[in-house]
Amino acid sequence: TGKTAGQNVDDAQITAAVKSKLVADQAANLTRVNVDTNNATVYLNGTVETPEQKVRAEQLAWQAKGVKSVVNNLQVQKK
Repeated sequence: TGKTAGQNVDDAQITAAVKSKLVADQAANLTRVNVDTNNATVYLNGTVETPEQKVRAEQLAWQAKGVKSVVNNLQVQKK
């Protein structure tokens, strides 16, 4: 991957922190969001039910310690 061991650990910690924030936010129900982190950039993938959930997922991702940027690739799934 071209990353140092330290970067891999940092990315893993960021991913874990973002996932726990998404799961903890029960009102938004963001358990199906896939989180990937590369060089402190968080990538959010998957589907959500509303535009508000998409925004909320990004807000929560920014709250994790060490995040430099967030790429929100979430798709809003029409019912």
